[in-house]
Amino acid sequence: MPLLDRLLRKNPIKLLLGSFGLLDDTQLHVQFGKRKFEERLGQTEHLDQKAGDAKSPIDFLDRFLRAHRIEGRITETQAFSLAQSNINAGSDTTAISLRAIFYYLLKNPRAYDALMTEINEAERNNAFVDVETGLVTWTEAQNLCYLDATIMEALRIHPAVGLCLERVVPPEGATICGKSIPGNIIVGCNPWVINFDKDTFGADAQVFRPERWLEANPDQLALMKKYLFTFGAGSHACIGKNISMLEMYKVVPAVLRRFSVRQTYTRVKSFCLHFAATVEACRTRARVEMREFLVRYAARPACFFRTAISPAQLSHQRVSNHVVIRCSGRVEGRGP
Repeated sequence: MPLLDRLLRKNPIKLLLGSFGLLDDTQLHVQFGKRKFEERLGQTEHLDQKAGDAKSPIDFLDRFLRAHRIEGRITETQAFSLAQSNINAGSDTTAISLRAIFYYLLKNPRAYDALMTEINEAERNNAFVDVETGLVTWTEAQNLCYLDATIMEALRIHPAVGLCLERVVPPEGATICGKSIPGNIIVGCNPWVINFDKDTFGADAQVFRPERWLEANPDQLALMKKYLFTFGAGSHACIGKNISMLEMYKVVPAVLRRFSVRQTYTRVKSFCLHFAATVEACRTRARVEMREFLVRYAARPACFFRTAISPAQLSHQRVSNHVVIRCSGRVEGRGP
């Protein structure tokens, strides 16, 4: 709704107060980036030393600060902007998607067991080169059809970006979906709407069901891939899509090769949601219900890499080194 967008997000009074430091409406991920950036600003004299120290590898922020303070190729503002892009688009959104994949697998044991069956079968057929660390190559991951369907379905049902991806109508205007739109008007589509279109993804579009990507005929599959809006579309689609997909396709099977993952329990609590760009860092004034669940990772037996063990067999084996992690952020309705 343009009126609410103008009132809540682009309110000129709020923006003016913020420019004078009278109102702090900084998004959470920006606060984090700013804090880390300021911590490193006074440490640039160590950049040359870190470059030659294998124990202290140079990260992206070090490189940005080096380009600013030592090489003088970019300004401080540009260095901060680049670092912020890495947090927001380069890691936060991928982390949200990874959490969504594991969340829906754990909430749907049938899908989890199907994926484990596929991974175990690939293990038995010596489809993985690395039998020591459990890492999976991109090529190997591409041969896991159910893994592909699981990731695509999780990206569809829980897109990391939770706002309209905006575009400006050309000055001469445009006709969109049969409606005449005046020039210079901001229009946009929200992936949380597009990805649940029943005409495209089926009557059960609200349900997490990876099989839809395996059962679809070639024309339907092409249609679903075309209108999957998680990374945007067109000439302004996410520039980091490929690296993000690479990370997910490698991390998910690698984790499942090494660990047996099970949800322990769920607890419900309320929290205040604030409206922002990503689903994980929303910033509005609404109070909603969040379902927080704990996940137990148990190391799979070492012999797994030689003889694959089914999930049913694993449940009867004694395992050690249990690690409990907290996965939170599921808004009532759907999503982790």
